[in-house]
Amino acid sequence: VAMLGVLCAWAVRRAWSAAPMLARRLPAPMVAAWAATGVSTGYAWLSGWGVPAQRTVWMMVVAVCLMTLGRRWPWALIWLLCAAIVSAFDPWSLCMPGFWLSFVAVGVLLASGLAPGDAAPLHAAGSGRGWQGVRRSARELLQTQRLVALALTPVALVCFQQVSVVGVGVNLVAVPVFTALITPLALAGALWPVCWDVGAWLIGWMWVGLRGAAELPWAVLHAPELPVWVAVAGVLAAFALALPGRWRWRGLAWPFLLPFVMLPDAWQLVPPPPPGRFTLVAADVGQGGAVLVRTARHTLLFDTGARRPDGSDLGERVLLPLLRALGVDRLDELVISHEDIDHVGGAASLLQGMEVLALRTTLEAGHPLLQQAAARSPVVPHIGCEAGASWAWDGVRFEVLHPLGRRAAGESDNARSCVIRVQAAPDGSGRPAASLLLTGDIEAPQEQALLQAWGAAGLRSTVLVVPHHGSRTSSSLAWLQAVAPVQAVVQVGARNRDGHPHASVMSRHGDLGVAVSTSPRCGAHIWRSDEAERADGPPHPGRPRLGRCWREGQRRHWEPGASGSAPP
Repeated sequence: VAMLGVLCAWAVRRAWSAAPMLARRLPAPMVAAWAATGVSTGYAWLSGWGVPAQRTVWMMVVAVCLMTLGRRWPWALIWLLCAAIVSAFDPWSLCMPGFWLSFVAVGVLLASGLAPGDAAPLHAAGSGRGWQGVRRSARELLQTQRLVALALTPVALVCFQQVSVVGVGVNLVAVPVFTALITPLALAGALWPVCWDVGAWLIGWMWVGLRGAAELPWAVLHAPELPVWVAVAGVLAAFALALPGRWRWRGLAWPFLLPFVMLPDAWQLVPPPPPGRFTLVAADVGQGGAVLVRTARHTLLFDTGARRPDGSDLGERVLLPLLRALGVDRLDELVISHEDIDHVGGAASLLQGMEVLALRTTLEAGHPLLQQAAARSPVVPHIGCEAGASWAWDGVRFEVLHPLGRRAAGESDNARSCVIRVQAAPDGSGRPAASLLLTGDIEAPQEQALLQAWGAAGLRSTVLVVPHHGSRTSSSLAWLQAVAPVQAVVQVGARNRDGHPHASVMSRHGDLGVAVSTSPRCGAHIWRSDEAERADGPPHPGRPRLGRCWREGQRRHWEPGASGSAPP
């Protein structure tokens, strides 16, 4: 948008200056500025009127109005006014990453004096000749990219939980190529279509380079999701470093950088538990299963959600972003309870997108997932899920309770579900240690077999992930009486076609005094094994007694219980 405006202003100014009669009536710079603003506005509208385009247009409008009136405002006032105008016309833009990325980038450039809106640096940059001018332009381009990268890093971490390591280097090549070659060729193509072919050829080569840079193993740095206040501190530090007289302001920047340097764990959404304790995160993956269990230094993921008919899967769309937001960069063990697509669907994306040290499944030899794990470098070892296996991480005990034997002829995948019990270390109070039971899609016959094999003492758990999404073929009364959970978690899709969880299952839990949280009402269910029972508000269906619901703390204004809405 800005590039088109510059070209239009140059052409109109030359043409207007060539007619002395017109130039005496209206100054050529003013006419050129208004013409450039009009052309840029039309182009921005045709391009979709995105937030960056709106920001460019409104800054041009304000600047031209000030020039016409003979006024001069500080850059900060123009910047804030344009942000207010964009948000007034489109309040939802405040929820878009593009709004913050665009305005923060331009703001830090305006503060440094490198933005196109500042006439003095442009005049200085254009005063050089030959190699001196080239060196000055290259130096300013490098400084611009450095400042923009510094300012946008905290914003990118808040919005995407990742930041590009190769971005500065890529922009040093891409910005001059697009500005000096591709954009002029795209405009010239309206007069001579051959220019479009040349531009397409250049874009093809640029795409090859961009794809190669993106595929570098260290191209992107992932980090836990930041609270907004940490991002604000980072942006303020970037502005302090960008202001003229940097040595004078540099000392002011350091306090704003302290959250990044000294408090890496304090702002994590779900910090790791202490030794001997574990944290449960039952992810909201709709009709499917995916439960994250974290100890002090280890992480286990039980199931991976579904794969959709369009080829997308919950591993890529939900679990990888969730793990990165939580600061998890490695899975010590990935457990696939059984072969159903709503439990194994996201596993391939997880194997591809994250380091996995071990894979525990009930899958048959030759399954594509096992072949993918064997083809990884290094190879991801496969462990069969068999009853009796146990291990301990950081004082937390994991024990496999099911399958109990070899697969019988005609036995369903659900009947072979892997069942794991997780138990925290005793706390010294004499009370039973907190525990968790992960059940996959077992049904009533498998529940009975587990009762016979392990007894009530071996099954009793504080929190139960309800078998088979609350199907009426599971969660028998004898099973619930033996497990005796305080809290049950149902991972289920909203208004799913199977009718899960079944009313009879919910009724049995209620009769036994078991609190139940469901994915549609709760979202992700988060619980740490050393947390006491909840006491924050009256109970209602879907509200947990243990742990917390992510959706309750992130309510939208139209949802029950949000500020200003009707009570639930």
